[in-house]
Amino acid sequence: MSAVREIALSPREREVAALVASGLSNREIGERLFIAERTAEGHLEQIRNKLGFHSRAEVAAWAVSSGLVAGRASAVVVPGTTAPAAVVVPVTPTPRIARVRRRPFASVVAVLFLIGVVAFFAVPRVLPTVRPSIVTVAGLGTGGFSGDGGPATAAQLDRPVSLAFDKSGNLYVADSTEQLTTGGVLDGFTRIRRIDSTGKIQTIAGGGTLNTDASDYPPAVHLGPESWITIDAADVIYLSDSGETCCDAHIVAAVDSGRFRVIAGSFVRGGGYAGDGGPAVSAKLDQPRGVAVDSTGNVYVADSLNNVIREVRRDGTIDTVAGNGQRGYSGDGGSPRSAALFAPVGVAISPDGSLFIADTNNHRVRRIDHGGNIVTFAGSGRAAYGGDGGPATSADLNLPTGLAFDSAGNVYIADSGNNRVRRVSPNGTITTVAGDGTTAVLAAPSSIAVSPTGVLFIADTDNHRVVKLVGG
Repeated sequence: MSAVREIALSPREREVAALVASGLSNREIGERLFIAERTAEGHLEQIRNKLGFHSRAEVAAWAVSSGLVAGRASAVVVPGTTAPAAVVVPVTPTPRIARVRRRPFASVVAVLFLIGVVAFFAVPRVLPTVRPSIVTVAGLGTGGFSGDGGPATAAQLDRPVSLAFDKSGNLYVADSTEQLTTGGVLDGFTRIRRIDSTGKIQTIAGGGTLNTDASDYPPAVHLGPESWITIDAADVIYLSDSGETCCDAHIVAAVDSGRFRVIAGSFVRGGGYAGDGGPAVSAKLDQPRGVAVDSTGNVYVADSLNNVIREVRRDGTIDTVAGNGQRGYSGDGGSPRSAALFAPVGVAISPDGSLFIADTNNHRVRRIDHGGNIVTFAGSGRAAYGGDGGPATSADLNLPTGLAFDSAGNVYIADSGNNRVRRVSPNGTITTVAGDGTTAVLAAPSSIAVSPTGVLFIADTDNHRVVKLVGG
């Protein structure tokens, strides 16, 4: 009898082997695991090479006998031990071809036996195909503005860049647009639109011409393009105004009980960087983007062109909490204020209170932990796509922007330049949950939000729509 070899399969290879035993094709395996069909085929080839097998049937039979198909076989025991092993498994090498030729009848019987085993175990294990679907919840796929008061699915959006939910489950969309006026001047603005529980859409702020630090009628206020939003536990809406066009309002504002008020920044042409330690309303910002609120009411803003993250405290003062003002990448493991960022766009507060930063032009996501240190959470720094199934810190991202969290501890990243949404599990493994890299599926998704019921919503920015992920 041939000696037993110990072969180490990766967790993803064990998943693929189990799905082969369940009767799935490479295409179906790819859909189940959110990977390309050719990637599934590559994993299968690796399994055959490691185990010395030559056919799909041999892999399926081995997966069944090794206990990878739940509930149908006992756990595998490594020779010399009595405890089950999940990664290292015993494998008996496939008989040489010469032996098969000498005993053709035995070979036929063996093949039939393998087919029978696969059929016996696979048929009862055939599960309904779970195919995550991308479903449009707002927008027609063509840029424009229409539909207020009616179904969101019949309304036009232009470039939705940011999403947020209130505690009642209403979805808010920062709908940005840029257009040429009749005089040939580029004018840009943002409307904040609300989609209620019945699916109706309405503009609640922005789209007007008023340039002021306070207003009792938020729809009259002019908001610049690329405004971002967040909502706190009291349903106060916080938004950034990037000041890229006519009004030069580099500000952060709040919409509370129907009133628009500025809480940080000023109407200064060209923006600036000043005011730390003083009143936030006297400070200078330069193209603020993402905003976030912690559990105590402090507001964080990605002061993008200043390459820093600012904090607006509850007492109305402002300070820099991350970034030294110089664009670049440095500082991991040290003080966040000594670190270099490069045009950060997104900020988010995790359920445990950590501050996450989409360090966009560094193609990374950074985190400030409770020890006060900044570290890279995801991204290798290469503007590329890769690394699914491995550590998030080794994966390639391309212009990450929006960030979100679910109740299971997963972190979602709008991988905008890759036309995908990535997920980092609590164990640090990264996968793709939406998008295949083509703009037909997702086009530069900029923001993501998780509903109170745990559904993932995506701002499919350049496809002029908001979508949700169903069945993933």
